[in-house]
Parts: sequence; structure tokens; C-alpha cells
Amino acid sequence: MDPQYRYPGTRSFERKEADVFFGREGDTQQLWRLLRLEQLVVLYGKSGLGKSSLINAGILPLVDRFNDRLPEEEEEADRLAIEEIRFGAFQKDSRHPLEVLRGRVAAEPLAPLLAGLEQEAPPLWLACKNRQLQGDGQETLLLIFDQFEELFTYPEEQVREFKEALADLAQATTPTGFRRAVFEKSRAAAGQRSKADFRELLRPLRVKILLTVRSDRLSLLDQFTTHIPNVLVNLFELKPLDRLQARAAIVEPARKESPAFLSPPFAFADEALATILNGLSNDKGEIESFQLQLLCQDLEQRVIRDPQDAIVEEADFGGAGGIQDILQNYYERQLSGIPDEQRLVARRFIEEGLIVDGRRGAVVAGAEQSRFGVDPALLRQLLDSRLIRAETIHLGKIYELSHDTLVDPVLRSYRLRQEEEKRLEIERELAEEKRRRQEIQKRRRRARLFAILGFTLFALAAVAGILALSKYREAEAARRKASASALAARAWEIYRTDHTLAARIAEAALRIDSANEEVRQTLSRIINSPRTSFYQLAFAGHDFHVSDAAFSPDGQLIASVGFDQKLLLWEPSGELRWQVLGKNRGDAQPGHGGDITAVTFTTDGQQLVTVGADRMIKVWEVADGTLVREWEGHSGAIEAVEVVPGTPWIVTGGREGTAIVWTLEGTEVRRLLTGSEGLTDVVVSADGRYILTTGREGVAGLWQTDGRLVRRIEEPGQLFEAGAISPDNRYLLLACNNGTAEIRDFDGRKLQSLGGHRGEVVDLAFFPSEPLLITASEDGQAKVWTLAGEEMLTLTGHKKALGFVEISPDGATILTGGYDFTVKSWDVAFNLDLQRRRHTDFIYCVDIHPDDRFILTGS
Repeated sequence: MDPQYRYPGTRSFERKEADVFFGREGDTQQLWRLLRLEQLVVLYGKSGLGKSSLINAGILPLVDRFNDRLPEEEEEADRLAIEEIRFGAFQKDSRHPLEVLRGRVAAEPLAPLLAGLEQEAPPLWLACKNRQLQGDGQETLLLIFDQFEELFTYPEEQVREFKEALADLAQATTPTGFRRAVFEKSRAAAGQRSKADFRELLRPLRVKILLTVRSDRLSLLDQFTTHIPNVLVNLFELKPLDRLQARAAIVEPARKESPAFLSPPFAFADEALATILNGLSNDKGEIESFQLQLLCQDLEQRVIRDPQDAIVEEADFGGAGGIQDILQNYYERQLSGIPDEQRLVARRFIEEGLIVDGRRGAVVAGAEQSRFGVDPALLRQLLDSRLIRAETIHLGKIYELSHDTLVDPVLRSYRLRQEEEKRLEIERELAEEKRRRQEIQKRRRRARLFAILGFTLFALAAVAGILALSKYREAEAARRKASASALAARAWEIYRTDHTLAARIAEAALRIDSANEEVRQTLSRIINSPRTSFYQLAFAGHDFHVSDAAFSPDGQLIASVGFDQKLLLWEPSGELRWQVLGKNRGDAQPGHGGDITAVTFTTDGQQLVTVGADRMIKVWEVADGTLVREWEGHSGAIEAVEVVPGTPWIVTGGREGTAIVWTLEGTEVRRLLTGSEGLTDVVVSADGRYILTTGREGVAGLWQTDGRLVRRIEEPGQLFEAGAISPDNRYLLLACNNGTAEIRDFDGRKLQSLGGHRGEVVDLAFFPSEPLLITASEDGQAKVWTLAGEEMLTLTGHKKALGFVEISPDGATILTGGYDFTVKSWDVAFNLDLQRRRHTDFIYCVDIHPDDRFILTGS
């Protein structure tokens, strides 16, 4: 066996590491007692506390010892046969979870007693029954489902089927249909089947079930209560380590003497240990296992480098400040050990492949090389660094981040890399421009030299001078033509994603060479295309996905928020008034500790309200960005916030499936239980009478503000990303994941399906005073429609997917933003007028007005 670390660092403890798994002895025994007593147990806790480690290095070794002692036990007890299944997020090639589970519990061949009964019981129950009949009757099956919350990322039909199958196992009785079939076959084969056979067929299954769930996703199990009423009865919460537990987890592994470890035994000085415990503790004295293991592995590596230093002193890690540096820069330090030429490949694999929409994802084995260029040697190095791990789940072999608490530092590094790449790109462009100008100046100096020589020798070679000047002018004209043509080609290439920038580049090309017909035609095609739209301004203050923006009630201010944890307040002119950075950015303001998902102004425009993935609701002064108050609003990430017009209230929507009406002081007014896990949006009608909620399960609810459900819309298999209510309360608008938006009447009847996008519709809105609506999509475009379903206008100006769309209170301006880190404003009247004023025939001339405000065309 290869030597190993005493502390696993970023990954979970494994079964073979039980001898260095300290601090959780009490939790292990309590969970074990609960498993012995109960059939179904749910282990839950925050991410990073060690749920998987508790199972791998705590429970599984206990089961092994229990099974080994059974022959010596006098009490009657079954041995436990373990089948552990670890869920991962759903991907297109994911196998049905039921198929995976049946494959794990199946025993071959079919027991003779079950012959002819194969169709009389649910397949999973039958597979477990067959396993029971194949054994010696002294086995209880223990099914462990790790990361069970990921089941809910699967298609709704597969989740429903899994619920029903698990309910069959959780029941203590034999399925009615199977029991009836056994009785009928027994009567038909009278005398051929013994009473013992009969009893064996009807003997209840002996199955125990352990589910592990993140605490912020525990509410998802409410969906199981209709099938398994007691699913939330036997809960075991894994809490952070206290100081005594943490001390054991730090000190005891270091004392172990064994050649199996990479490091010699070592110890911690008292002052160093106290600093570590203080540095890792939160204000409640709690310590997260993940941070402890990561820090201790770093210290162990220092001992490996210097084996003579067998006592860890405070100076070895730099005190409290050094602890934070180790934790925050772990990702960068691991990457620094990878050769320069492969580091960018590794970064892109991890940052763009293993994180999806801000969450830990996975890459199926083989795709790391075909999609990201990660060769076997680099893959081995990444695995050895413990940044990533290989797992075999229902998808087969996958690669993923070692732990989801690495997501934030990886995203932070990704944002910094994007900023650095942007800076380098600008520097390259400036250097290229400088080189080009130097080349022009060089040519001009040479031309002047030729001219001077020509004049000097005019008496002898006047013709040669004239020829040199002519050649210079020809060369200059050729250079201008080539440069202008290249810019025109670039403009047409950019036109696909940004009409405004394309037009600006084509204008610059025309200034370089006003006689260039290719440039004129490119500019005319851009201007006269019926698809063309122009934005007024680009707001570029974010350095990660922009998730939402809002206009103040008077339309004179714009607030934007994003996954970079920034809150920015803008003038409509693009001037930044102030900004608040996230807690991880070092700003003095107490910003959000995670992605900010939504923002809104209060009715009087004096305050802003933001919500985010950190479950916090924060109220800010518009005047200077001062935090007024904050409170924790939901058990999971908060997806939406809206003001309720005519009241001093706001309403928030949480991913766990509830919408809550609050006062601005943080008092809960009422709670709406939507019945939809994965709530995506909450919107309020213009008169404040109605609330619309949408969810990932194809469920939308229309509520009165007093909490009464008016109407429930269900579309099985659909996913509603967002919703809107028309200003006159006659229509509802729903964004769908199939690339369409649905217009429905207030009774929920579908009137129109708008299908012009090439990606999921992620947001939408009605215009406040016109019979128009707008949709925003992952295809990077926003579209304006009539209520009859006619497409009026397409706004094209983003390089990547959109995340939101917002309309100003007067309906004159549209804001769009998303995954290209920008917010763009669009003049509605200008772009609609542009559609009406197209030329209908060939354009013969194009020119730019001297004041640069107009482009002149003639047809």
C-alpha cells in the first residue's frame, strides 16, 4: 500500500483511514445506535462538516467489527450487508437511479421460489427479495445513499419512480399484489410447496436505509412524506466540531507511529495548538472539519519537507494570519506545482469543467482529455494534489472537485484569472497599436527621406522623386485599404453577438478609408439589417456573472448585483455612484458572503434590498450604501426579492420552495408554501394584489397577497425559470426551459407560446404601459413581442447567456445582463423606430456626419 497522509485534506476520509479518524467517536456511536434501532435514518449537516467521512471512517468500520463479532454474540442479530451509492448531479448520460440501485442489490440467478412471480412485485423490492432468498436468512441489507440531495436534480419522472421504489423497501409488509399471487399459486400447487416455503416467501424484507443530505437541502425530503411518512422522523444532525473534538482531530493522528504514513510522528506546541483552535473557531466556538483537515495536511507537508522539525510551532505557519492564508490560497498553491505550460489547461478543466453555475459539477472519464486537453500525466498530478478526485457512481467513473467547499476559492481564482486575461488582452492590443503606429511612423520617415532625397536630387532626378512620392501614396492607400478591410471583416464577425460594437468598428474602418467599397457595404449591411439593434451604454463594473439589476422608482438610478458578490449603484449615464464588495473581497462593508441573486428598490426609492446564496436579506441606504439591517431569511439560497406596491413589505423566494412576505424591519408577515422544490422566481403585480411564484418542477402558483392560493399551474416535465404579471392583471407570463415563453390568462389557460429563442428563456417582463412583453434567453438575446405573439425586435449585444431583463418604470429603457459580466441599456423607441426606417433597396452611399452623431445612408 502506498504511504498516505495522516490528514486527508480536501477529500473525505476513506474506510482504510479509520485509525486516524479522531474527534467524531461520540457522533459515530450515536449514529450507530440509531441505525441499530431504526429502519430509516437521515444524516444531515452543513457542507464541509464531514458527513461522508463519518460514514466511511466511522460507521463502515463499526459495521465490519460488528459482523466479525457476530459468531461470538449470544443475542440474535443479522449481519449487515452494505450497499453504498453516492449520487452526483444529473447529466445527460446519467443512468436512471433505480437501474443503478437494482444492479447493486441484485443476486443471480432467480431463486426457484420466485419462479412465476417475477411480474407480481415492484422490480426493486423483487431484487431485494431474491437476494434474501439466495442468502442464509441472517443478513440485513444496509443501503447508504450519500449526497442524496443530488437525486432532486434528476428528471421529475425518475425522482417519482425512485420515491415509490424506496417506499416499497421502507414498508415492513409484503406488497399486496405479491402476497395475493403467492396465495393463488399455493392453492394451485397444493401439496407441492411446503409451509416453510410459504413463510419464506412472505417473510418481510430486512432492509435499513441511511440517507445523507446537506442541511440546506433537507427540506427536499418533504417530497417523500406522501410515500414514506416517517422519512423525517429519525434525523441525526452532524454539527461542527467543538474545541475538544477538534483538539483530538489535530493531535491524535500526528502521534501515530506507522511506516504507512508519509510523515514521521510529530506534535504541536501548546501555543501553536491554541492559535490553530482560535483561528479555526467561529464566534460560537465551532470548527469545520474541512478547514481543519486542509490546514493540518499543509502543516504535515511542512514536516515531510523537514523531518527533523518534529514539533509544530506558531512561527511555522505564521500565526492567525498564516492560517487564513493557508485556507484561502490552497487552490493556488496546489496549481503552482504544475508546470507553466500545463497550468492553464488544469485551470480551465477545474474552473470551467468541474464547476457549473456556481456549484460543484463532474466530468465523465475521458472527457477531461477530449474536451479540455488534460493528458494522463496531468490528470495523475491533479489527483495526487487532492484538488480533484475520481469517483465511480451511476454515471461510471467521473472526476470532480475534492469537496464543494473548494468552489468559492476556485471561483475567486477564476474571476481573478478572467481579470488578468482581460488586462493582458488590453496590453496586447495596446502593444499592437503601438507597434502599428511605429511602423507607420517608420514608413513616413522613410517616405520623407525619399522625398528629401528626391528634392535634393531634383535637378538630376525630378522624375525619380515624383515616382517615389507616388509609390508612397500608393503604399499608404494600400495600407489604409487593407487595414479598413480587415476592420470591416472583424466588424462583420462581431456582428453575430454585438451589433453596436460591430457598427462602431465599421465606422472606424470608414474613417480610415472613406472610398473603400467593401467597408461601405459592410456598414450598410449592419445598419440596414432587419435584425440590427443598438444599445446605448455598457456598464462594466462586475467581474463575474451579473445576476440582476433594478431601476429606482423614478428611473434615475440603476442597481446591479452579481455572482462576484458586488452591489453597484449607477447613474443612467454609466457613472458609478458607489459599490459594496462581498465579505470575501476585503471590503469594510458587511456585504454578502456568497452570490447575490436579486436586488430591488423600496417603493420610496430610499433603500435597496438584496438577497443571495448566503440566505441573507440585506437592506441598504441608497444615499451612501450603508447597511441598515440584515437577517437570515430562508433555509437555503434566496432566488428572488420584490417590493409589494402600496405596502411597506417585500416578498422573497427561497430555493427550498417557500415565498415569505416581510416588513423592512425583518418581521415575517406570512409564508407561502408553494409545494415546488427549487423555487426560481417571485413577482408581484403592479397593484400589489397578487404574487406569482415559479419552480423547477413545472409548478407555478398565483396567490393573493394575503396568502390565499388563487390558482396553481402544473406542467409535468417542464421547468419554469421566471414569471410575470401584466399591469392590468389579465395575463401571466412563464419562462420555460424548452426555449419558449407562455402567455396565459388569469385562469391559467395557455393563450400563446413564444418560440423564437435558441436557448432556455431565463427571464421576462411586461411593458408597463404598452401591450408588449420582453423575453431574455441563454442564447444571449432578448426579444420584444406583442401579446399576439408577433416578434417586434431582437436585442443582440451580449457574448454569452443572459441572466435577467429589466424595464424602466416609464417603459423607455431596457436593461439586459448576464454571463459576459456586463449590463447593457437599450433605448426602446430608438430601436423600434430603426426597424421601421430600413431601406428597402440597395444602399449606394454611406457616410458619417462631421459631429460623429449620425450615419448618413442613401438608397
